[in-house]
Amino acid sequence: MEHPVAKYRCERCGYDEYRMSAREVGEIALGECPRCGGDFQVVECGKKPKELAEVEEAIGKRFEILDFSFRRGRGDFLVETRDPSRAFLKTFRAVKKRGFLIAMREREGELHLLTTKAPPVEKSNIATNIVLLLATIGTTLFAGFYLSSHNLVIQGAWGHFSNAILFSLALMAILGAHEMGHKIAAWRHDVATTWPYFIPFPHPYIGTFGAVIKVKSPIPTKEALVEMGACGPILGFLLALPITTMGIALSEPLGGELFKVLPTPLIFALLGIFKFGHFPSALNPHPFAWAGFIGLLVTWLNLIPAGQLDGGHVVRGVLSKEQHHRLTRTLGFTFIVLGLLTGILPLTMWGLLILLLFGTPHGGALDDVSKLRGRQKIIVGVALAIFILCLPIPL
Repeated sequence: MEHPVAKYRCERCGYDEYRMSAREVGEIALGECPRCGGDFQVVECGKKPKELAEVEEAIGKRFEILDFSFRRGRGDFLVETRDPSRAFLKTFRAVKKRGFLIAMREREGELHLLTTKAPPVEKSNIATNIVLLLATIGTTLFAGFYLSSHNLVIQGAWGHFSNAILFSLALMAILGAHEMGHKIAAWRHDVATTWPYFIPFPHPYIGTFGAVIKVKSPIPTKEALVEMGACGPILGFLLALPITTMGIALSEPLGGELFKVLPTPLIFALLGIFKFGHFPSALNPHPFAWAGFIGLLVTWLNLIPAGQLDGGHVVRGVLSKEQHHRLTRTLGFTFIVLGLLTGILPLTMWGLLILLLFGTPHGGALDDVSKLRGRQKIIVGVALAIFILCLPIPL
């Protein structure tokens, strides 16, 4: 359907934009300039810039356009449709081919499509990823060797270096599975991301701060947002579970010091109880068990439903921007208070990081209107179950 269009210009500040309008050249729209509140005058009728024509055509195939304004690639289209979710996804793919992005928002019960030119996807330097991967392998080997040589993990038949290899291999596999879960979900939903950046940390007990993947293009739907947040922890957990089970089976109930003061992931404690009849606080862990312990703890930290953490992405697919921001701030203050009351300094530090790093609300998906479908609701439930199973508890 062909829509009438007119170009308006503000008499006061010179701001101009195209609008869906049947007014003639010279007509005045009093006080309608969005920049200064001045009067708009029609300076041109019937002519559409190429960008507007392309975007309008793509949107008009699946939405009924009721009104629009457009200026230099940025547009606001008031639309209607019976199936916003399906129509948005098809329109998103169509305008993306033309070099545009769209977002769907609801304002006072009305459906709006916001358009803008797609920014260029930032190029990545894979050499950085490789260097960090090798460095993290080195720091986890160092941690495994330290743990073994100081009798903090069970002594293997092949000596300290074999223990270091087992620890590093198990921990890197868990972290790698976690990051590949994010990468696979990104591929599924055509979201550009980097390869994982592993974070080396030469600490004698852990060797790494995990890994991160940088998202380089907007996430289109809530389904994509939930899957990209949840698939990493789910795959990491699915690998950590058998590694931990095997590690605890090979561990000894006496002689260790690592678990005497540490809060322990719930599933780790349950596996220990299943093996020994109780959880031995003096457990001397096999390198696999300690790698699994760290992997489960990292999974829980990532699934905290705050800010841009994996759990934050998952819950943002369910909650509104305002609700999720309130939850993030509440969790930050809660961790600070709990850390001060219990004397667990890392908990206080984590609460401070949440407040400092996630001070602005999570923007959500481009389609922030449609509701989650059944499959994604199941994924949310699975992520919640894993979050509970990995919850650190005092023993």
